[in-house]
Amino acid sequence: MLVFFRICNFGSIVETIIDMRYGEGKAPNGYKDMESIPFLEYPIKKGKSLRLSPVMAIYGQNAGGKTMLLEAVYTLRRCLAIGKLIYRPNKLHPDLKETTFEMSFAREGLVYTYALRYNQAGVQEESLKTHLGSIFLIDHEQEIYQYDGLATEAYTDERLNAILRAECCNSKDEQIAPFFWKLAINYPGLNAELSNAYQFLMYRMSVAGGNDFSASFAIDYLAQDNQEDSQKQSFQEIVKYLRRLDIDIADMELIPSEEKFLDEKGEEDGREFRPKWKINSYHKNKNGELVKLDFQEESRGTQVLFGLLGVVLRKLRTGGVLVIDEMDRSLHSLLLLALVSLFTNKSYNVKGAQLILTAHNTDLLESPDLRTSQVAIVTKTAQQGTCMRRLCDFEGVRNLQNFRKTYLEGAFSGIPFPII
Repeated sequence: MLVFFRICNFGSIVETIIDMRYGEGKAPNGYKDMESIPFLEYPIKKGKSLRLSPVMAIYGQNAGGKTMLLEAVYTLRRCLAIGKLIYRPNKLHPDLKETTFEMSFAREGLVYTYALRYNQAGVQEESLKTHLGSIFLIDHEQEIYQYDGLATEAYTDERLNAILRAECCNSKDEQIAPFFWKLAINYPGLNAELSNAYQFLMYRMSVAGGNDFSASFAIDYLAQDNQEDSQKQSFQEIVKYLRRLDIDIADMELIPSEEKFLDEKGEEDGREFRPKWKINSYHKNKNGELVKLDFQEESRGTQVLFGLLGVVLRKLRTGGVLVIDEMDRSLHSLLLLALVSLFTNKSYNVKGAQLILTAHNTDLLESPDLRTSQVAIVTKTAQQGTCMRRLCDFEGVRNLQNFRKTYLEGAFSGIPFPII
């Protein structure tokens, strides 16, 4: 589960935090018997349980920086996936030269914190620790190189330092690749905690730049393997939920695709790849007869909903963090509310899954399931850049309040003031 993510000097951001910690003080009375989830309770080793939000719905005006928050999450994961630094500083603050990412997350009873501080030349500081102790700390400015949680008889401090210099640094002795990435990829058996942390960031977090997932991707993603039976089961599960959401489809079928790629002469051009599946949907005409349609003929909203269901159901099944930009695009307000409620309902969210989304559709703010810890407002100023604040961070905001009305009245800022 994600605990928090601190971002400094990235895009439009000077410094802000995506905070998933429960921020309402005392737990609500009778919360254990509530159908909705005020917080996810996560037990940790030798420490007090964490209380974390299952949902973070982020609102704000256009160009306020909502997307930039999610791009920061994607960028850190990308740096650790390819082993290269992606430097994208705030151009409106030329005095800021360093980018910092600090992410805290919980897995297998431990709370991990990974921090990466770098500039255009390379890494200045990098560290990984748990709430029980340090795994490694690299600080080039202070010339600190500690490998408390990594060192063994075979991999001494001197050898680990040699790996850092030889495999993460350039000829100028500047660190240009994350040490965390190098160890996780080339030395996965060195430290179980380090491997667990890397697995979480790479495979338990999913970041999407929009809600546009193809039907075939949704089926494969939910199936988790390439077996035909698994994919057919995934298709049926998505269809079950699609029909529950009152989509006017009488039936759907998944059949092997016979699509072929033809050249200019109308002959097969030899390409091996072709879509594995073809989806047909059926509607009743005015005489009550079933009419077959290619799924691509369905409305844009229906196709978006099908794709989203595959991704959402997978996260609910496995747990982890799902991050989606503009999740409300092409969706009716009630359908958006239904999808989000899957994460705030104890009957569906049994694996501790978390959803972080940006949206413009304010109807979601009237959901009785969303709490002050689960809604955030993004604002942007010339001096402070993009900043994110949860409703629980505003003085006097209560859960019984109409968040939508108060937001649109401008009490939380983060709205445009058009003059036409």
